[in-house]
Amino acid sequence: MQKTVIKQLSALRKVLLRVVLCYLALTLILLFFSKHLYFNFLTPWLLHLPNNSSLIATSMTAPLITPLKFSCYLSLFFILPYLLIELWLFIRPGLYQNEKKIFTLGCFSIIGLFYLGVTFAYVIIFPIFSQFIVSYTPTTILLLPDIEKLLSLSMTLLLSFGLAFETPVIIFGLIASGMVSYRKMKRARPYIFILSFIIGMLLTPPDVISQILLAVPIYLLFEAALLVCKYLLKSHSSPDKSRD
Repeated sequence: MQKTVIKQLSALRKVLLRVVLCYLALTLILLFFSKHLYFNFLTPWLLHLPNNSSLIATSMTAPLITPLKFSCYLSLFFILPYLLIELWLFIRPGLYQNEKKIFTLGCFSIIGLFYLGVTFAYVIIFPIFSQFIVSYTPTTILLLPDIEKLLSLSMTLLLSFGLAFETPVIIFGLIASGMVSYRKMKRARPYIFILSFIIGMLLTPPDVISQILLAVPIYLLFEAALLVCKYLLKSHSSPDKSRD
């Protein structure tokens, strides 16, 4: 038993080591293009800035360090699919056939929904938030966004939306594992609706539009998860216990 545990831990260490090495290699490549990538990344923020506004750096090292930080963050976003694939290959031999199908669907769903949330934030939320701030700022105030703080805000929003869009995976996992029944989750619709707007209020900038733009997709994704559970779990009601 002890040898088996040690063997599994050794295999897991190799998996994590490969992921870390790939992350470092990808980061190193992105560092060469960090300045170009970062200032192109800021485009949605700059669309609605007044003509007399510009980006600023409040420290001497910010123009150098901030793009480098962005490259590190960007590598984390890109390495996610590889991490999940490695973990999937690690646990796959110990799963039953029906479990493999569910976990495969789960991995693809986690990756797809995360990137969907990130894309939604970048394409829709960034410009809306920028426009809101510009319209709210009095004409007597010159708006000069700091590149370091803008990076922090951007990463917070991208991560928040990416995680919020994992709602269907969470709902499916709760129902599939038996922690919550499908009927109870279905009856919880009014509470989920309210919770969606609370999450939207907590994770988005302080304007009603962006809060609604997060709350509505969360609730729709909840409904989609219920629909998937209704049909997919029925098809797996007679589990196939054979292993490869």
